[in-house]
Amino acid sequence: MDGRAGDAHEKAVSRPFSPVRRYRSLSSKRLGKTYIRNHPLSDPGDYEDNFDRSTEYITQVQERLDELAEMIYSPEHCSPHGLSYDDIVLFPRLRTLTIVKGLVLPKRLREYVEFQAAAAEIPVYDYCAI
Repeated sequence: MDGRAGDAHEKAVSRPFSPVRRYRSLSSKRLGKTYIRNHPLSDPGDYEDNFDRSTEYITQVQERLDELAEMIYSPEHCSPHGLSYDDIVLFPRLRTLTIVKGLVLPKRLREYVEFQAAAAEIPVYDYCAI
């Protein structure tokens, strides 16, 4: 996976995740207040709506994961040049997806996640998927 392919995938997958993504922490109290003032949160009832639309979101993400699986070089590292920053960024994101019940990682991604989790001696979240 080269940088451009990874960037394109990141952009494509960000849309289905946009309703539920976390906001980045801010560096100062003033910036935090400004951000909150300029970006009001919608009614928390939207969480129920998003949860009800899980199947739709899972379908969109599943398609992108199938594309991403083609880009993974091996279970040991995602790029042909070996373990890199790409793995440091990609593995936690894929590991986090294992908590989504009904989302099936393609074989190549599952092997990658399982290998990296074993190497880091941390579990995946399948056991508590919701």
